[in-house]
Amino acid sequence: MTQGGFCERQAMSRDTIFRYIEAHLDSHVSKIQELVRQPSVSLEKQGLPECAELVRQHLAELGCQETALIDVGDAYPGVWARLDSGARKTILYYSHYDVRPVGQERWDWPPFGAELVEMPPYKRVLVGRGARGSKGPLQAWLNALQAIKAVEGKLPVNVLFLIEGAEILGSCNYLQLAEDQTTAALVKYPGKVAVLLLSFNEAVTILTQAEGYTHIYNNVKWYGADGTAASQGIIDDAGSQAVQLGLFSLMAQTPDSPEYQALGDRYTALTGQLFSTYTAYQYDAAFALAETVVSTESTDAGVVAAALPGFCKTYVGVSGNCALNVYGDRVPGPYVIWSYRFRQVYPRKISGEEADRGRDHCFCR
Repeated sequence: MTQGGFCERQAMSRDTIFRYIEAHLDSHVSKIQELVRQPSVSLEKQGLPECAELVRQHLAELGCQETALIDVGDAYPGVWARLDSGARKTILYYSHYDVRPVGQERWDWPPFGAELVEMPPYKRVLVGRGARGSKGPLQAWLNALQAIKAVEGKLPVNVLFLIEGAEILGSCNYLQLAEDQTTAALVKYPGKVAVLLLSFNEAVTILTQAEGYTHIYNNVKWYGADGTAASQGIIDDAGSQAVQLGLFSLMAQTPDSPEYQALGDRYTALTGQLFSTYTAYQYDAAFALAETVVSTESTDAGVVAAALPGFCKTYVGVSGNCALNVYGDRVPGPYVIWSYRFRQVYPRKISGEEADRGRDHCFCR
């Protein structure tokens, strides 16, 4: 299948899915209302088991082959589900169902009423605690998945769901959720289980706390992305844990070209901020989109989507080759792999006396 043909088919399928959503909008909204109307205030330990069970039911209704409540020994159960579509790729979806307290402020509508109200410039707005963070987005995504399944017959990917009930408290039991799932996975898939850590500043806390969990700390490898690659925070405060876990992280390789350097100099001069590979990616994506809109003389999403692969096929931007694959994603560029190791550092003589012995220092390479 050509890239243009794939994009055209995707555009037609998307339009059909949108029509399905419009036809079933009332039932989709009622699902969100049902979730918002169930209190789940983690700071007050209010309604959490009931809400977790409601989320599990919604996942079961979506067609997940596995759904379960995860008892982590406190008042904030997790929810696990697996939706197997027989696809080659699997994605993990994270969310949380707990919300903040109502507080003492005056509410114009009942905080757990999930009422639909007229609120210009919008037609109707669903109002309630958790409607925006994070019950509304959670259920809206489940509604979208249901619509795709109804139109296409199945999803293009498998989905794993891990939804917690203590995000407002700082995800205090999330590592226990991971430990429980890892323990079960090791029985089913011995030697084939790993932890994927997608984190930035929180990585130090996660790595240090992981030391208290047997399986995720001792029995599986850990992998990360740009947020855990060459992290000075990890080197300084979680070096031993990163070494123990064998943490390998991918980071996009910085282009070595005059164009990249020139754009970086201009960007820093204009904004006062550091230029990065990911900024270059964003620049190229915006440039490709703008050029396609100009060349097609159209802002119709379907027209632009069909023409975009043709432009990108020959476009080499400041971040490199911008060709798209048959799925409409950019063909991956070169990456570098970072890991953490110890090395011996021997201090110089101090006051004429030889230092006792070298010390282990963590470094990244």
